[in-house]
Amino acid sequence: MAVGASLNQHIALLRLIVIYIYMLSIPLEVILNVILDEGIPVVIVVVRDHDY
Repeated sequence: MAVGASLNQHIALLRLIVIYIYMLSIPLEVILNVILDEGIPVVIVVVRDHDY
């Protein structure tokens, strides 16, 4: 169980890093479009990953 939880935390960190890089390199309009199109599933997944 501990290994699985650690792996999920690493995946969540990698996801946040990728999102951060995208925020630095992609125009704000594109980010907003992605959030509007896919934001709800992403938020659900992130919340589920951090639901201890």
